[in-house]
Amino acid sequence: MIATEEQRIALALFREALSSNKVMLSFLQYWQILEIAGDDPCRWVDDLCCRLPRPDVPWRDIDQLSLGSRSLGEYLYEDCRNAIAHIKRWPGRATLKFDLAMESRRLAISTRLVESLARLYILERLKLRGKMRLIPGNDPVFPVFVDEEY
Repeated sequence: MIATEEQRIALALFREALSSNKVMLSFLQYWQILEIAGDDPCRWVDDLCCRLPRPDVPWRDIDQLSLGSRSLGEYLYEDCRNAIAHIKRWPGRATLKFDLAMESRRLAISTRLVESLARLYILERLKLRGKMRLIPGNDPVFPVFVDEEY
């Protein structure tokens, strides 16, 4: 069922994000999926938002985020992706406050949202068809995706 290198990489990243016990690492891996085909992830997310409602995305989570005047794509990129990837930020840019429960909650909500977006990206943009499932591989720590018929 995996027909392209992009699909293979996306599924590997998705698997790693699902198995991570760190929200920030999962977020970055889901975000990388949105970059696989060379798209601008912010634009792709914002274009998707124009096609609301989508039952496969937890849009109710957006109401719990402080977007301000920014689009969802800009928020996820700047306040999540860049804030996670760059501990030292330009003045006026969002920095992470690791020790605050509210910050952990915000990142958990954002990660749940970007997980749904990554899933849609794999289905719609990368056109992965059919069903795949994870099974234990040769190394029991790392499961592998196989076709449903397996």
